[in-house]
Amino acid sequence: MKSMECQIAIDKASVMAIKTQELNAIDELLEIATNVVSTLKSIQPAVIFDIQKYYPQVWALQAEYRQNFIVQTIIDNINNGIEQGFYRPNVHPEIIAKFFAVKLENMFDDKVFPPSKFDLANVYMEYIRYHLMGICNQKGADYIVENIFNIKK
Repeated sequence: MKSMECQIAIDKASVMAIKTQELNAIDELLEIATNVVSTLKSIQPAVIFDIQKYYPQVWALQAEYRQNFIVQTIIDNINNGIEQGFYRPNVHPEIIAKFFAVKLENMFDDKVFPPSKFDLANVYMEYIRYHLMGICNQKGADYIVENIFNIKK
């Protein structure tokens, strides 16, 4: 439990440090995603399965983190992206943020994404691409194509 609490604290601090850089919404989300990918690459899929199966209270702590901190981070990012003119103004931030959190939960389901076939870091980055292209307006899509067409895997 303590190591998960420590990891969550590290993740939160990392996100907050990125947010202080005052990047545009797209770059902010991609910078956060890059940090998440680094973490995912260091985790063996069997560890996730073991936590889910044998330590449900630890997994619940992770779920709470996703449903609160990550959802609020995505809401803030969407609001900023709308304000900056990169995201569609008709996007409902809270709904999209909750979709985001649910999709993250599904990403760890080894029946949906068996570790023998899918790398979690690649699954996550593919989801980030999907998420961004779903909320970006033309200006945001153009920014992605011009500046970061091949989002890092």
